[in-house]
Amino acid sequence: MRILFAGPLACKVAQNLADAGPLVDYESCGAFAELIDRLPGADAIVIQNPGLDEGRALMAALSDAGNSVRWIQVVTAGYETLASLGVPEGIVVTNQGGAVAPVVAEHALALVLAQQRRLSEVWARSSRKEWNKTFLPPIAALEGQTVTVLGYGHVGRNLASRAKAFDARVIGVTRRPHADPFADEMHPLSALPEILPQSDVLAVTIALTPETRHIVGASELALLKPGAVLVNVSRGGTVDPGALADALHEGRLSAALLDVTEPEPLPPESPLWQAPNLVISPHVAGAGSARVIGRICAVVADNIGRYRAGAPLANQVHV
Repeated sequence: MRILFAGPLACKVAQNLADAGPLVDYESCGAFAELIDRLPGADAIVIQNPGLDEGRALMAALSDAGNSVRWIQVVTAGYETLASLGVPEGIVVTNQGGAVAPVVAEHALALVLAQQRRLSEVWARSSRKEWNKTFLPPIAALEGQTVTVLGYGHVGRNLASRAKAFDARVIGVTRRPHADPFADEMHPLSALPEILPQSDVLAVTIALTPETRHIVGASELALLKPGAVLVNVSRGGTVDPGALADALHEGRLSAALLDVTEPEPLPPESPLWQAPNLVISPHVAGAGSARVIGRICAVVADNIGRYRAGAPLANQVHV
């Protein structure tokens, strides 16, 4: 079995798997163009979600009549470029499952807690040696608040479990609603308009697909409880940036906390930068845990075993 790995994270996975034993023929490609040059004869490729130009080049190569690749393993949670371009028939796409989900959920909750507890102002006052207990808006607690998790996959469920630890009321909104111990209620996507007016916090964790692009737009933001907090750790394209900027300028949200934007990096001329009560972290929610790479390697190794055995691959995604 011949597998090509491209991109820094994928090549790191290749090194870890090769160190564990020569089960397959691993080939690391330094650049994406090298991957495409070496595609003939490969059974599978392991990549990060590619940029649009890279994705187009890859799809063209995979559409060639002589293509032998039958499996694409994405080592990121997102696969939106592949979904938007479409993958040739007969090729299975899998992602990393929940490998990075605990860390992303932690980052999302950290952003919310920092905003609720006014930590940026606390730190600023501390640096000024200022003892002042008055905060406007006042310090808030997450307990008793309603946290709506839009998208109840790996990240969404991990976020729900952490919000429940703070005694929040958790509502899950997902494509396929199902009972879960971390959610007080679970609803289909069609129920989102009825759920938003109840929401103190709207956490966007849903995967970006053509159907979920701008799933949070002007009408959804208008339905949110006045003073609600929006946190997005999925993909920037799930939230309409113009509508979000308007909602912040109009004071309908108390804060927007983003780890992802559309586009990335967010250009200086974007109106979002001028919006009040906005915090942007530069797509780093998945960083910081030494355990993540081990979980990704386990997912890839498991799927390699499944592929060699002719068994269904885990963490298949629809593209």
